[in-house]
Amino acid sequence: MVAAGLLAAVTFVTGSPIPALTGAGLLTLAGLFQLVPPVGSVEAEREVDSVRTVEGGDVVSRARLDGTLRVPGVITLDDEPPAIAEIQSPGRRTHLGVGAFALEGDTEMTLPVRGVADIGPLTAFALDPLGLVSHRFEALSPDSVHVWPRGEDADEQPLRARYERMLSGRHNVPNPGESLEFYGIREYQPSDPMRKVNWNQTAAKGEMLVNENEQQTYGEVAVFVDARRITGIGTHRENPLHEVCRFATTLGNIAYATQDVMRAYAFGPADFDRFRPDPGSPWKDQYNDWLTELEPAGDLTVEPVLDEVLPYLTERSIVVFITPLFGDDVIGDAAHRAMALENDVLVIATGLPDSLPDAIQDSLDEDREDRLANLRDRGVPVIDAAAGRTLEQAIDEQEAMM
Repeated sequence: MVAAGLLAAVTFVTGSPIPALTGAGLLTLAGLFQLVPPVGSVEAEREVDSVRTVEGGDVVSRARLDGTLRVPGVITLDDEPPAIAEIQSPGRRTHLGVGAFALEGDTEMTLPVRGVADIGPLTAFALDPLGLVSHRFEALSPDSVHVWPRGEDADEQPLRARYERMLSGRHNVPNPGESLEFYGIREYQPSDPMRKVNWNQTAAKGEMLVNENEQQTYGEVAVFVDARRITGIGTHRENPLHEVCRFATTLGNIAYATQDVMRAYAFGPADFDRFRPDPGSPWKDQYNDWLTELEPAGDLTVEPVLDEVLPYLTERSIVVFITPLFGDDVIGDAAHRAMALENDVLVIATGLPDSLPDAIQDSLDEDREDRLANLRDRGVPVIDAAAGRTLEQAIDEQEAMM
């Protein structure tokens, strides 16, 4: 019955019966699968509709495989999705027959968690009619999709109203420069363009005088991201580092909108990671890619990172520490060092995932609350961003308590 069914199937696919597909003939085909590579020349392609998405975003991978089956058999196209993916529509396709084949399949998936997700490899699986011998090969290597943290498109006003000079964006300072705001008058120099000459003052004073405008500058934001090993506690889908990165993304969204210069540093790994875009570059995508690739590692505290960074910060920079606080004895000292240099300092204390066992959750919550109280007692500006609060909600709740 099996042999007759396969004979009928191959007859339907190829248009003509293959007399050898009976009894011993089927065993002969299985032997051919061992002796002869069953698949001839193959061309494969994959198109992923987006190489970047955000947590919970949908991605479609369109795969195609063209080739030839040298002997009758079954070939299956399989575009392997990432382990974290939630599959909406699988893209596996199968062809039964001999000769040329063309397989196309769309894999529709949701990528729920921050990280670099590999789609693939694209594999083909050839099987003889009896299912005795198989031949598997990789047609395409994986393609990577950056799944960004899901930040808020937050309004910068709550931060700026609560924390003086916070996220000031492009602004003028009372120094000579190239803005449109008038600064003063000085003597003409040979390098000055004639458009700067103040002809009225030149006529009145009897010497060449030129106008000077104020200097235009940008706010500089230095963000210190807690990526210590302990921030990986929990599950792959829920851990403190994911929360840290979500708030770091929100801060980046605000800074990008206000045209501030963003610098970011991840402490934890012994060789700490940093994000320093070129001045004036459209850095938002690069910044989110950098956050996406962060992994919890090491136990390096923020202080040695701050030692290296502080000498290079411009005067009156904005310094933000984003951390779940637990197990960190130095964040208060680090904040005070930055404050002593006339920087605007803010600590965003993120929360813990709900997936932790109750005993661990209670212990870490208690440790976190003690450190929050200590920071407040020392006069460090801190936002309690726990329990699923957004940045704006945390600021509003803090304002209501004051």
